[in-house]
Parts: sequence; C-alpha cells; structure tokens
Amino acid sequence: MVGGKFDLSRKEREIAELGRVLLTFRPGDSSVSSSSSSSSLSSSSSSSLSSSLSISTFVMSPSAHSHYSFVTIPRNTKFLLLLLLLFSAMISMLCLLSGLFLLPPDVQLRPFTAAFAQDAEHRIALTTAGRLACATDEGCVLAGTSQLNFMVVGDIGGLPIYPYYSYAQTKVARAMAKIGRRQRPHFVVNVGDNFYFNGVENVFDGRFEDSFEEIYDHPELLVPWYTIAGNHDHLGNVTAQLAHTDFSSRWTFPRLFYKVRLAFDGLTHQPQQQPKQQQQQHSVPIAADHSAPNASLGPVLVELLMLDTVVLCGNTVDVQGNSLLNWMFARKREPNGPSAEYQQLAQQQWAWIEQQMRQSTADYLFVVGHYPIHSVSEHGGFECLKRLDSLLHSHGANAYFSGHDHNLQHIRLGAEAGQDNDGTEDVHYIVSGAASRTDRSAKHIGDVPSEALLFRYPTGWNPFSQIGFSNGGFVQVQLNRHNGTMRFYSGDQDMKHTFVIKPRGRGEKGP
Repeated sequence: MVGGKFDLSRKEREIAELGRVLLTFRPGDSSVSSSSSSSSLSSSSSSSLSSSLSISTFVMSPSAHSHYSFVTIPRNTKFLLLLLLLFSAMISMLCLLSGLFLLPPDVQLRPFTAAFAQDAEHRIALTTAGRLACATDEGCVLAGTSQLNFMVVGDIGGLPIYPYYSYAQTKVARAMAKIGRRQRPHFVVNVGDNFYFNGVENVFDGRFEDSFEEIYDHPELLVPWYTIAGNHDHLGNVTAQLAHTDFSSRWTFPRLFYKVRLAFDGLTHQPQQQPKQQQQQHSVPIAADHSAPNASLGPVLVELLMLDTVVLCGNTVDVQGNSLLNWMFARKREPNGPSAEYQQLAQQQWAWIEQQMRQSTADYLFVVGHYPIHSVSEHGGFECLKRLDSLLHSHGANAYFSGHDHNLQHIRLGAEAGQDNDGTEDVHYIVSGAASRTDRSAKHIGDVPSEALLFRYPTGWNPFSQIGFSNGGFVQVQLNRHNGTMRFYSGDQDMKHTFVIKPRGRGEKGP
C-alpha cells in the first residue's frame, strides 16, 4: 500500500477493468469495441489469465451500436439487496420443502366415499340446494340426529407460492379427518383468510383446487364448509369466492354475511326406520313452530351468524401485489371503521345483526367473524367490534368464533370468568386461526384479565411456524339437548383443551 492506497499489479488492474466492463455493458454504444477489449486483454503475461479473459471478451462482444456506462451502487444498498434476495430465496426453499418433502405420509388424493356421505346418520346433502337450504332464514332439519357435530377452522390460506399449501395445513387436515372418524362432523365452519396473501383473482383461479379442494379431500371432510371472508380475501376477488359455491360440493359461501340455521331432534334412542327414499332427503325446511318428526320435546335449534368483519371494520393492510417483498413493505392500518366502499353495506350488516340476535329463539347461538373481539396474541382485540360485543352479551350468545391471530385461544369474560349478574353463562371467545400456520405471540396478553384467559396454543418457540412449519390446530364442537362440548386439537390430534357450555336460557332468547 503506497500513500494510503493499494498498489495493484498490472494483472489485478486488468481483472478489475474486466469486471467493470462486464457489469456495465449496455447495448447501443460503440464507444468500446470488441477489438480494443481483445487487444488490451491479450497483453496479459499469464496464459491461463489470457484464456479466461478471451472467453469473457467473446461472450460480451458488442455489436457496432453497443456502448457501456458505469453505474455506482452504494455498498450499503448492495448489502441490503443481497440480504433481501437471500431471505426471499430461503423462504421460497422452505416453502418448497414444506410441500414436497414434509407431507404426512397418508395425505394423498382420495376418491369420494359415497357410503360415508349416505350413512345411517342424517347428513346435509352435498348438492348446492342441500347445502344452501341450511343457510337460509328457514333453515333445515337433521331428523334422527341425537347430537350436532361441527368443526371450526381459520386462516386456512396456505402459501402464496408453489405448492400453495403448508405443512401445518396438511397436518390439520389429517387430524380433522381422524377425529372425524370417531365423531363425524355435519359441517365445518371456516372463519376466513382462505387464500394467502391476496385472495383469488377469478373463479378459475387454481388456488381453489391447490389450497382447498385437494387438501381437505378426506372422506370425513366431505361435508359443507360454511365460509366467511378474512382481510386477505378482501385484497382479491371476493365475488369469485362467493361464486365458487356453485362449482364445489363443499365450499358454501352464499353471501358476505348470512345465517346458518339447523334443527335436530336430540333423541338418544334410535329413530324408526324410514323408507330409503325419505332417508336420502337430509335437508328439509323447519316448520314455523320449529317442530320436528318424532320429537315430542321439540327440536334443538342451532344458529350461526356468519359475519364479514372486514366490511364492518376495514382492512389491516394496504398492499399492491402478491409477492413477499410487497408484503414486507406494505402499509399497515388500524381497522377502526368501514372503508368508503363498504359504508352502506356495513350499516346494512349492523341492522341485520341486531335484528337476527333480537329475534333468535335458538337453543345455541354462535356468532362467527374473522377479526377477534378479544385476543392476547399479535393482533389483539378489535375496538371496532365493541358494538358487536355488547350485542353478544345483551342477547345471550353462547360463543364468538374468530381467527386472524394464528393460534387457538379460549377467553371468557365476566364475573371472574363465570356468570353474568342474571345467572346466565357469559360469552366464550374462541380464536381458531391455526389451520395453516401458528404464532405463539402474547403481545396483547395485558389486554385480558389473567383469569379470563383459559387457554392458548401454541406457547413454545418455533422460528418457522409463521410459514407453516408447525402442527397447527382446530376446534371441534358437539351439541346435544342438554349441553355442548368444545375440544381444541393440535395437528398431532392431541386434545389440548376442552370445556362445556349450556343451552341459552329462556331469558336469553328472543320472542
């Protein structure tokens, strides 16, 4: 080093000059010709160097209209770009490995098992008319059914790149199927964020097959999936998700907000044998007096109000594009009210919610939304849903199901998480957003009284859980005439938590 500068040899200067030329070549300039480059490089004393340089010169030989320019990139910027490229490559490789090499061994495409769908227990017909019959104000009857079984999953959105599903998603699907063999579900409640990152583009989007139809194809899961939209779905074409109802035997998403209404007789004895033709009709309208065949005590009525909380509160992010980099630099929002696009629809939905809850005579009343009212995890509860929370309490809803936070939670607020002042049970807040990834965050644990948080999963650290390298989880619900049981399962089929609820009292029901 001479005078504070490195003294480069002639050979080193030639190599540096070649590197500069290779990095700055741009067609359309003849200021540097191939002959001059060749002549300058041929003067090298090393034969090996001369050989390598001549090859480089041949590759970069410009046309008569080629020129060069020098662009300087700051060293810090180069380093940041390199880190971003390496991070993106690592995420892509992990996602690829998740789909190709870490699938559970028994997750394969399965043929439809007709015997299961037409077993002795009366089930909802998988025709469009059969599934939609239960999503009307009239509802449907499951005659000869002693208890109603369903599962609650959320944030099933998979991955935005190939293979479009995650390891956790396949584990949860398998666990749902295995639990379903013992306690067969009549339907599944899907609480939104159905396709990461930006929903679907149109009705022909391959994500419907890759992230849903081919993942939840187990015979035990060939039941209606009553679905709502999440914030990620609203970044795409939500109308296409509604339209997919007509192209699927399970996906049931008739409107942005709607009601699922079912009645079952709740009898413990075996119903009388009915003609085969009558057995195949699993969905029939509920009579005006809510009566059901052979049910002297009257049917057990269940209602689920399926809401669009993104319409009510707005979205959480402003993003253009579906790439990882787009999402890394997206502008975050605090949802505190409907967007300009949904102002009128939000007012209509609030009026509908109040009417439905006021008029409900259901023995079990559940409300379903994507955003949580209360949560101890990354996103926490949503202030914009305080109005809904008040309605849940005043009308005696049994539980509020949500997702958004990627975990399982059970929160129960009230007099020491017990009973309201009128002696009725308080509302249970269930977060089930762990169907394709998990997050152990307890960022908002101070927002909920310690005695109100009855369960959360997972709690262990996993650096790759948010891209789907985890067990995931879901919730199973069983209802009978006397009580209901909720069970929280991991993707390993381990029951992590369970509790019992009671039917609504007379004072909690509408007229």
